[in-house]
Amino acid sequence: MDTNNKRKSIDVFTFPSTDNPHLVNYPDDAREKIYDNIYKKMVDFMFERTKKYDDDIAIEYFGTKITYKEMKQEIIRYAKALNKFGIQKGDFISICMPNIPEIVYLKYAANVVGAVSNVIDPRTNPEGIKDRVNFSNSKILFSVQDICKDKIDKVKDKLKVEKIVSVSPSHSVSKNILDQNMESLSINTLYLLKNYFEKLREEQDSNERYQNIDSFLKLSKLQSGNYSVSYEENQPVTALYTSGTTADCMKAGLFSNENYNAMVNSMSYGTNYVAPNKKFLGAIPFFSAYGSFCGFHHSFSNAWDVILIPKFKPEEYAKLILKTKANAALGVPKFWNQLTNMNIKDGMCENIQIPVAGGDWISTKNVEDINDSLKKGGSVVPLKIGYGATEFGGVVSATSDDKIKYNPESVGIVLPGNDVMIIDPNTGEELGYNEPGELCVSGPTMMLGYLNNKEATDKITIERNGKKYYRTGDKMKINEYGDLIFCDRFKRVMMRPDGHTVACSPIENTIISDPIVENCAVVGLKINDNANGTIPTAFVQLKNNQQDNLSDIANSIDHYCLERLGERERALVITFVDKIPYTINGKIDFRKLSSMKFEDMNIYIMDDTFFTNENKLIRKK
Repeated sequence: MDTNNKRKSIDVFTFPSTDNPHLVNYPDDAREKIYDNIYKKMVDFMFERTKKYDDDIAIEYFGTKITYKEMKQEIIRYAKALNKFGIQKGDFISICMPNIPEIVYLKYAANVVGAVSNVIDPRTNPEGIKDRVNFSNSKILFSVQDICKDKIDKVKDKLKVEKIVSVSPSHSVSKNILDQNMESLSINTLYLLKNYFEKLREEQDSNERYQNIDSFLKLSKLQSGNYSVSYEENQPVTALYTSGTTADCMKAGLFSNENYNAMVNSMSYGTNYVAPNKKFLGAIPFFSAYGSFCGFHHSFSNAWDVILIPKFKPEEYAKLILKTKANAALGVPKFWNQLTNMNIKDGMCENIQIPVAGGDWISTKNVEDINDSLKKGGSVVPLKIGYGATEFGGVVSATSDDKIKYNPESVGIVLPGNDVMIIDPNTGEELGYNEPGELCVSGPTMMLGYLNNKEATDKITIERNGKKYYRTGDKMKINEYGDLIFCDRFKRVMMRPDGHTVACSPIENTIISDPIVENCAVVGLKINDNANGTIPTAFVQLKNNQQDNLSDIANSIDHYCLERLGERERALVITFVDKIPYTINGKIDFRKLSSMKFEDMNIYIMDDTFFTNENKLIRKK
């Protein structure tokens, strides 16, 4: 820490890619230590780091506590079964399930035998699941019973896997927990009990396409030979799908052992509170990069007690953190903002040591409000704001615990193993300090590439100074202290029918700054299927769910925007919603909003330039 209460910065300025200004925030050997012991299988990395903690709790799941010794035994049992089934080095297995113990066992077990886990979001529709399984050429598919019944069964004849293994969400729950009176259990536990009483362990299909997990695990007893493969550098271990994946453009980032292990080492420099036995709220799904790297491998490699939450209500996330007394939790800003609407009392937040927010933009005022709530509740740390991307394992930067270095206007200090470069997205020319441009990142957690999609991989990577950089598509700038400042997303732009390009984020940020607005999301919508261009449309959530005088409020918001944005930069349509829709990852569900039709909305048109008399939109009565 600088004893003069001033932040240190580099002495000579050329370009951020060569100066590495972020390194002034870390010990001199930090960059080198990111690579310590990463050249091994991630399961061996985790086993070695936790060998002194075998008797400590690794997983808490609906009241059942599983020690590190027990977890490791299950991983080996699953690995033996996979190997006996015929899974070999380089094979793919698909896993489609929420955060239950079995996803932990399977991901590490696949690594033991050298297989690649193809992890699929269980909310994906049946055709999407089929596409992802077949795209990876997986030999076997593991999923929970309700997904098998509601989705997979509809496409089972199109799946190229040899076997579908069905897992009960109650499989790892101790019998005494299940025998409790149902009324005494939490509402969340109903997910676990949903199909437990429907003979979950019986075979589901007479043609033997399905197999339950208990039957599959019997294979482990038949495995008496060698089942563990040796480490190989840059061997793929996991495929994680990007949020924009569609059937005609399948994008799954392939990650290596080194990627996962380097992230654990990198994050040790992101906070002062990484130590064994922390309680971690495992609610962010492990099928996301954020959850897979930061929630899954990072937590277990640090011998943390991971409270697995397969399903939760997004609006009750903050209550869940306080109820479980978690020390660390990952969440989007919307989750942490819930603290500001709660009656926080002294001591309520004293357990919170690593409150991490990422995945969405957050205003400085919002950060300050959340930090006030954390402090009022007894937490000694501010909200840790981070930035990342699926292609980079979820995390690139994080704000410091040091009050002098903490910058609430940034998305954090670049982690020590990474190099960053800001370029002009059109010319590719590198830009200097505090000049906004496209952020490019290089480092040890950068994916190997997209599975079976070299064209997409080449499109988002560039080489400079002998290094390969990932082009994030995000508009950023970096200062002389190594802070990343988010400006906008180049990807979130639209072209109006008159050819004028409009960015979504400035509209959202302006509307959200209006004191009467709780939240806002902007997308481009077509007037009709054959129309050229899209209409900038603002979905606005008002504070206190106000319903009166909406027409006047819409005009007020429009004038507010006109005072701060150019006339052609504002939303042409404003519509009010009770709540902005969010995905299970806590990000705004732009895909859902983009599927909306004008004729189905209560809307106010601020500028009807592009609407003819035939399709002019009026507010529905």
